[in-house]
Amino acid sequence: MRILFAVFALFCQFSALLAQADFALFTRYDQLRVSPSRDSLAFRCVILDEAQPESPQLRVLLFTRKNDQPVCLNPQPERFVVSEDAKYLLFSAPTGLYLMTLNAIPRVGQVAFRQIGSQWEFEKFGFLLSGKRIFFKIKGGKNSDGSYYFRKPELAGPARPVFWLNLKKENKPHPGAAFQLPLFEIGKYSNISNGRQRSFFGFVRDSLSQFPGDYFLILKEKNSERILLSDCRPRLLAPNADSSQILVSVFHKNKNKNYLFERGTQKLILFSDKLIVSVSWLGRDKFIYLTESGLFLHSVSGGKTTRLSDWRFPNWYSIDLQIPKYKIEIKVDGKKFDEKAFFNALHKLGFSDKLISEQNQTKTIRNFHLGGFVSQSEALSAGEKLRHFGYNFHIERIHDIYNFFSNPGGEEQQPFDDGYAKIQYRKKQFRESRIIYVDRAGNFEILVPPMNSANSQ
Repeated sequence: MRILFAVFALFCQFSALLAQADFALFTRYDQLRVSPSRDSLAFRCVILDEAQPESPQLRVLLFTRKNDQPVCLNPQPERFVVSEDAKYLLFSAPTGLYLMTLNAIPRVGQVAFRQIGSQWEFEKFGFLLSGKRIFFKIKGGKNSDGSYYFRKPELAGPARPVFWLNLKKENKPHPGAAFQLPLFEIGKYSNISNGRQRSFFGFVRDSLSQFPGDYFLILKEKNSERILLSDCRPRLLAPNADSSQILVSVFHKNKNKNYLFERGTQKLILFSDKLIVSVSWLGRDKFIYLTESGLFLHSVSGGKTTRLSDWRFPNWYSIDLQIPKYKIEIKVDGKKFDEKAFFNALHKLGFSDKLISEQNQTKTIRNFHLGGFVSQSEALSAGEKLRHFGYNFHIERIHDIYNFFSNPGGEEQQPFDDGYAKIQYRKKQFRESRIIYVDRAGNFEILVPPMNSANSQ
């Protein structure tokens, strides 16, 4: 019997590995933009996940000649820590590690870039020497050699730029303890109790409930006891330094709910219904918290919440970060079709960066799809412009967004340096996008390579 269980366990592990290997991340580059000085490129990077085909992620990447890696301008925070002096915040994202200042006008810098689809991750990161240095360590992949990377937490320049920070690599463990504020994470909570004052605040399991996950949120003080919440499942409990304010996160009545408890008034006030992943208090009155929507700073006394991950871009970017819902279908006579005139018309109308795919091509009919468009009115306006060039159109709703972005599309081109930059699409065993530079002599180099997890698989 034990042998059968062992074989079954190995089979489950092997099946899980196979299932994981079947799914891959692909990236598609589009909406290529060039700076007025022609030394920087910005573009949209669409991340397509086979495991979640209905939810593509849209990132804006910047490439300059000064850096050998792109810089992500709208990273999605996953984990964060705050320096002990509350001046800096360090957070990891699927695209890298980032340092943010916590002054009146926050600034952010990319410490290290992580290629999308890479097999490594940030195992550890934080602040050392009273916040005078930052460190991180990599886990997995060829970079996992036990090394620590260090950098002074310094940023300069105007508000909200993204800087590349030079790093120092040391092949030794980091010295001393980390200097950062306490971080409270989902699923890792501790009740607050004081034996001398006979006080208690926290979760107690409901022994009479038929569901093992049901708890009470209880406040005990001396000889009194109050049930603040019942039939709830604990998520997070985060007190400030003197426990005068406590953030409580629970799953209650089929919803995520977050409450603020004030010791003075002993009131439990509903704060938000977002799933809070982690929290760090900045003194008694303010705290930073992370949700799937980003990083936020909340002032208890002021009742004000500020989004820290409110990324803003220069005007020359003009990159659309909305998921398209509509596309235009254009059917033309294959025998009379002038391909050069067609693409010239798209260029004149400003549709060069719109996805152009050809489907069901025959000798007599050529069928193009142009998009995407966020609204039906936007698609209609584009179609009417095409009608003036003699092309009839039909508006269709995009039902499969993964398949829509998987089409190769038109190859965009922009002037760059003394030549031009161009997005190329290729499909071998899997989909690829890359950005190349072509000089006046026709020589080319790869500026931004493909980023696919399929490369490593």
